[in-house]
Amino acid sequence: MITPSPEMEDIGRKIERLTLEPESISAPLTRLFRPLLHRIGWRPKASVESLRALLAQIQWVRHSGGAIEDCRKLLDAARGELRDNITQVERATVINRRPLVAHAAWLRRLYDLVAHAEVAMRSASPGALALAATNDGARLLPPMAMGKARPAEHDARADEHGHTRVDAAGVDQGNESKSPPQPFADPTRVLELQLDTIDHLMAAAREEDALLGRRRRLLDVARQLLLETAAALTLEEDGVQQRLQSISQQITRINRYQAVGLLPDVALMHQARTALSRGERDKLFAALSVMQRSAVDRGDPATTSITTDAVDRLLTQYSAPDQEQQQRHSLGRSAQEIFGDRVVEAISQGYRRGRRHHLDRDEPDTDPWAAKQVRDYFAPGRERDTLAHILSVDGCFEVGGVLSPVRIQEQYIQHRVVPYPTQRL
Repeated sequence: MITPSPEMEDIGRKIERLTLEPESISAPLTRLFRPLLHRIGWRPKASVESLRALLAQIQWVRHSGGAIEDCRKLLDAARGELRDNITQVERATVINRRPLVAHAAWLRRLYDLVAHAEVAMRSASPGALALAATNDGARLLPPMAMGKARPAEHDARADEHGHTRVDAAGVDQGNESKSPPQPFADPTRVLELQLDTIDHLMAAAREEDALLGRRRRLLDVARQLLLETAAALTLEEDGVQQRLQSISQQITRINRYQAVGLLPDVALMHQARTALSRGERDKLFAALSVMQRSAVDRGDPATTSITTDAVDRLLTQYSAPDQEQQQRHSLGRSAQEIFGDRVVEAISQGYRRGRRHHLDRDEPDTDPWAAKQVRDYFAPGRERDTLAHILSVDGCFEVGGVLSPVRIQEQYIQHRVVPYPTQRL
């Protein structure tokens, strides 16, 4: 159970007031200029740079063993940034005269991240550090912004003869007693709800802690809805790209988990117990990694502490001394498990031939810019970049089919005559 500081409790009450008591917001200057601000379409300005820097520093402390006290100034800056964001949303609530539910949910996510960072500063335990640092970057993103929607027209209009006046819903205003006018839906509000659905789907996928297949389906639906919405509306490009990147990373991670041997439609806890009983260390590590990330996304300190301790114990058995080498080793293992040794070796041979052909030759007539691009492309270690790209193909493109070999399945149906009832006779 997280016990926030008095300052964080005050911030939490302000966030709750945005939806429970929006009329109690004190913003006299904003209320005075509300008609003008509403006409020009004023929107709240979001900032998460201080919080992003804080989480990155905690992540560095967690892996390098540095002093957690070095994060104190960053924590104070993140709290101040959160207060500024709350002030911006309060002004928008007054201007729009309705609660901004999506922005309030976003502020609550930021509040949880700052609260976890505060707890990590006090305890500095591996579980608390993991809960504060192991987060999906998409949780920091504010609600997606869009262009102003054209408001519904309620004014009456006369036909060319001036006999009948009909409003936008087709109601004869000269005879309203017979057919009462229907209420109009705010098109801006409808579109905001549709955009919020994308973040809800991504949150549901992050918090799915039982089945990998269900998580993948939620991510696929979120990606499809995001691509279709971005094609139909003018959305903020940075928010769309960061969400697509987050979905791509999660789908790629699921492919890597399946390559180790995790089944998409079997409970992760059952697979972890089975792997432990059979001594399958890689499969156990993958299952615990999924459970740890799910616990972090749910904000579960107890489960995060247990799974982090188990994952760290398994990590100490690897020969790589630092995080960067562990990541390279993990990437190479995933490429071999998904695509096979032949594909990985073919890529390595292609780079070796490219270096012999392009880098070992002295061609004075070559354009300097082109020569630099070739040297950068065939530089040592670029093979890992290529492997990372092909591993993320399934998460980056929507082509209507499966691109990762680990998800390709072939079914062979054999008909047999059996002496007992079956589902198919």
